[in-house]
Amino acid sequence: MQRPAIAILIAILLAPVARAEQPAVETFAIDDTTYGLQRPVWLYKSPGTTGSARQTYNLFVFLQSEYVNELAVPATLQKLVAAGEIPPTIAVVLDTSTERPTDIANRAKFDRFVTANLLPWLRAKLGRLPEPKNVVIAGFSVGGLTAAYIAYRHPDVFGNVLAQSGAFWRGNEGANDPPEWLTNELRNNPRLPLRFYIEVGSEETRRSPNGVIFVEANRRLRDTLAMKEYVFRYSEVPRNIHDPEHLRISGRS
Repeated sequence: MQRPAIAILIAILLAPVARAEQPAVETFAIDDTTYGLQRPVWLYKSPGTTGSARQTYNLFVFLQSEYVNELAVPATLQKLVAAGEIPPTIAVVLDTSTERPTDIANRAKFDRFVTANLLPWLRAKLGRLPEPKNVVIAGFSVGGLTAAYIAYRHPDVFGNVLAQSGAFWRGNEGANDPPEWLTNELRNNPRLPLRFYIEVGSEETRRSPNGVIFVEANRRLRDTLAMKEYVFRYSEVPRNIHDPEHLRISGRS
């Protein structure tokens, strides 16, 4: 039986970071007509991904370039596929470093980029996309918020969300207010066919610009997901702060 994508997410997060023997990763540039730039993108295909229309594989879309090297996602995926722990997997990593956090946080403009540029590019490059239950969108900090926002807008494409230290305190369209906009949207609208893995450092206790304590915004998202009966897993990583490397390599209970 194939493991669901949310279980594969957990396997990736718990696996040791594979620093050696980095696998081959292709580099491309998407013609981003929304932001008016050539957006770097990295594509990793694990051994066994044939491109056949009948093949089942998992697709991960990461919204920050740190997932290529610092967080060693391709190497970790390669190790897990080789060990038979996960099926063939494709990972796409986007560079969003040219945008300020407010440029992508709950922004309709970034959603337009996904619709007009990213999804057509993915379909052209991969031939087809897997079913939503096999597609994960992921990010750290504002990228984690953006991953959840894009899945909220496109549950017909992205069925799973990984948000690491997601900036869920933010308002709509990159604003500070109203605070926790996306959490309120999820609370006040019908449940969507989405699964979530939310993790945050237990020491992320600073106040955001609108006064919301960072970790408490993640806890309120957790409570909302529970109330709406979403399938989710929530983790507070002990003694960790707003640092993707800390979240990636720390032990988990």
